[in-house]
Amino acid sequence: MKELATVKRNQKGYVLKIGNVIFAREGDSCPHKWYGKQWTSYNMKQTARRINRIAKEDTVFTTTQVSEILKVSSQTVVRWCNEKKIKCYRIPGSRNRQITLASLKLFMSVHGFPESLLR
Repeated sequence: MKELATVKRNQKGYVLKIGNVIFAREGDSCPHKWYGKQWTSYNMKQTARRINRIAKEDTVFTTTQVSEILKVSSQTVVRWCNEKKIKCYRIPGSRNRQITLASLKLFMSVHGFPESLLR
């Protein structure tokens, strides 16, 4: 399977591409506190690995979709993500959280939600 996100080195430095779109260049300002103030080759590679891991999962949900499935507010799902009750991923440059089907099923079984809600 072809990788969705790639980090390539060209004559001007490293470039993070998602699909055919250049997402970031080495030295560009970075919006995330945990990455520092600039994109580096290290945090580009880390981001690409995270994106590719998420892309390999069969189904990915947004917090809004999960809130509709579980019949709770989307803020509740965000709070669960922040409290690490449900595992979610965030793509750098985006405030959206993404929750895999496996994480959702695990959360539902641990917290007593019926699996029939997924249908």
